[in-house]
Amino acid sequence: MSTRIVVDLLSGETSEVALTQAELDAQAVQYAAWQVEETARLAKKAEEEARQAKFEEWLATQGGN
Repeated sequence: MSTRIVVDLLSGETSEVALTQAELDAQAVQYAAWQVEETARLAKKAEEEARQAKFEEWLATQGGN
């Protein structure tokens, strides 16, 4: 078991909540899914930046045309 500390922002009171192994596993799966989504997002961004750089390079070779 693990413990999560919960803070009530209005009252400032804290409490500890015990997490079961199933809850910890669910959090691990959720985090892994986020990592996959974030990696895909960053790959898409890098692809778009590379496409933009290639276009700008092409544009620079066009001169005054």
